[in-house]
Formats: sequence, structure tokens, C-alpha cells
Amino acid sequence: GFTRVQLSQPVDLLDVEALIRGSPLGPSMGGVPDGQLFENSTEVPILAIGNPELEPETVQSVTAGYRGHIGRTSVTADLRYSEFEDFRSGLLPGVHPDFGPWSPPAAIPGEAGLLVGAFARDVVEGLTRLENGRTAIVYSRTNTGRATQWGLDLSAGMHVGEEVRVDGSYSWVNTDVEDDAFVGAPRSPNTPEHVGTLAASWTRPDGIRARIGFSAATGMDFRDGVFAGFVPARQSVDLDVRGALGQGFDVTLSMLNVFDQERFHYFGGSVIGRRVVAAVVWSR
Repeated sequence: GFTRVQLSQPVDLLDVEALIRGSPLGPSMGGVPDGQLFENSTEVPILAIGNPELEPETVQSVTAGYRGHIGRTSVTADLRYSEFEDFRSGLLPGVHPDFGPWSPPAAIPGEAGLLVGAFARDVVEGLTRLENGRTAIVYSRTNTGRATQWGLDLSAGMHVGEEVRVDGSYSWVNTDVEDDAFVGAPRSPNTPEHVGTLAASWTRPDGIRARIGFSAATGMDFRDGVFAGFVPARQSVDLDVRGALGQGFDVTLSMLNVFDQERFHYFGGSVIGRRVVAAVVWSR
């Protein structure tokens, strides 16, 4: 609520003023000097101002699950339902509760003043007057929107013999965004609908452990502020080997994204390729 910064360079609204003066409303503006409909029509500031009435986002969730064993296989299943309200929007024009719609100078009388004000506000979103009465364009954040979400998480693991274990998981999520409840552009879940993993690990009696894992996720539509687009489906194979060197030293070698498939998880983030990490840990 304490933010107050210049969002960009001042904007020139002289063309907007000229458009109004050239319309049938022009004669009513005789008492306003040229270039001063917006005080200084060539330099109208654009500000981002914090909203002191912004509320926290709210989530109400219900989860039901099962954990147990089916034969030699350990199983986990969770079903969840969530309702989301009062998302915090990105910066939007005309939503700050303390800065109402712009009003024209008092020199424009009666109904003509109302029409000039309405015309200007239709052309320039967020047009308002600051505490000192000066014209400005104000952007702010607001609470907006509702969404519901169903989700399912499944996982299972079992030992194959004494030294080998196999684990797998699957997650599904379905989000219903109520577009009409949002001010500005609706939110996107920014979450893949389907995600799955499969891994096999081998642990020797002397403590050496090797693991190979595969993960995959479906593509998704992504939208967050100025970032928007489609994030392609991704797959990855990972390898991990751990062992003891003696004298309290353990060594780990991990290779993530073995086949170097360049992927990004969201717009604005890094493109991730193959990564190799080696670590030596000493414990007493």
C-alpha cells in the first residue's frame, strides 16, 4: 500500500485534447486554454500507486486420501478440492479506490463537462486526479476473481528383490477459472494438467546407491502480467549415484536432463539444459 513510483515517462495527450476540441463539444471548451485540458496535456504523469485496501488471497481446501500397502507395494492417493478468491491482480488502470474517474476543468459547464469527462476516460484508461488535483494516469493492484480446482495425486513404490526399488507418481489438476469475475485479464493456472514420474534405484549393502528417473509434464497455457504464451510439454531423464569414500566422506554425482533437452517451465524463466552436479560431504 506504500508504493508510489513513476511507471513510465509522462504521456502526451495533446492529440486527445485536439480530438475533443474538433468534436461538437469543442465550443464548450472556450474557457480552457489550448494544451491545458489536462493541465499540461503534453506531459501527463503515469504512476503506480499501492492499494492500501488490498486483501490477502484466500484458499479453502478439502483433501481426502489413503496411505497403505497392497501386497508389497506402498500406495498413496490424495484427492483435493480448492476454492480460490481475491487473487491479487497485476497493475491495472482505474482500480485504485482513492482515485476516482477524471473530471474536466470547472471552466467546461454543465452537461458538456460530463460528456468531455466521459470521452476522455473512454480514450485514456486510468485517467484520474491526484490529491493535489493534478491530472494523472494511475495504475494499481486490486483483488479480483474466483477459481475452483480439482486435483488427484497418486504414488506407489515397491521393492524388487533386496536391492532394487521402483517408484512412480502421477498428478492431475483441473482448474475452472471464472473469467467474468476478473478485472482485467483472467488468471491462468500456470500448472500442467498432467505430471508423471517413474524411477528405479539400486542400493548395495556397502551403501552405494544408483538411481535413474524419468519425469514428464504436459504443455500448458501460461499468463502472468506481461508474460503470456504456450509452454511446451517437457520430459527429462535424471541419473544419480552416491557412495562412501571412507573416513566420513560421501560423494554424490548427479546428472539432470541427461539428453540435454532445452526446456523452460514458465515465461520469463531460464531455459534449462543438462546439469551435472558433484558434491563431497564430510560428516563426523
